[in-house]
Amino acid sequence: MQPFRSNAFTRWELVTILVIVAILCLLLVPDVQQAVNSGQRERFRNQIRAIGVALHEYQTMHGCLPPAALRDAKGDKPQHSWRALLLPHLEPSFKSTDHRYDYRFDEPWNSSHNQMIATEKPHFYRLIITQDDKTPRTSQLVAIIDNSTYWSPTEDCRSLMSHHEDEPRIILMEISMLNGLWNEPKDITLDELEKMIAADVFAIHGSHVLFDNGRRHWLSPEEVNVPNMRKLLRVKTNGSR
Repeated sequence: MQPFRSNAFTRWELVTILVIVAILCLLLVPDVQQAVNSGQRERFRNQIRAIGVALHEYQTMHGCLPPAALRDAKGDKPQHSWRALLLPHLEPSFKSTDHRYDYRFDEPWNSSHNQMIATEKPHFYRLIITQDDKTPRTSQLVAIIDNSTYWSPTEDCRSLMSHHEDEPRIILMEISMLNGLWNEPKDITLDELEKMIAADVFAIHGSHVLFDNGRRHWLSPEEVNVPNMRKLLRVKTNGSR
């Protein structure tokens, strides 16, 4: 005769199994999160490569790089970022037969329609990963604005230059903890970058950069220092510091 097993004992077995499963899930969470973050980093690196190709295509079509910001008719207020101007060259990411999702240049960057597009594609031009304390870390690919860089504070037409392979220059740079939508016409100046370096913004994560030869590269925290960044960003002698 089989020994009698009460329902209470069966419930305790179920509770034990659930506890074991919960513990295993907790043990797996760091590995799963690390895999997700690694996937996000690889996606971001691939996006940087695609942006490099798009910049060269833009220059082929227009004769120079896009301006850092497209301004209104009076030339006062920034209306659109270079990121928006580059969208037609980043197919198929933004190519759609549904024209309701076309970016509208006849509206400002912060119109409800353009904000909707940027909100639905939050990772575009951005890296968003979860840190150990579960706080998302967001970084964005930005232009460094200065008379000595590829991105003039005016709307001068700057072209990609041919540098020797061991002397490439930075076009775009990853900056951590920048809030806001990626289509906002907002980047940082060289002075602001130097203040960020002094504040140890790059001390932990370093920075991904895109060079004018199309190569993407990760700069270690030690490499992100003022003298080195001035060297890697400078593309002209007149007005250089």
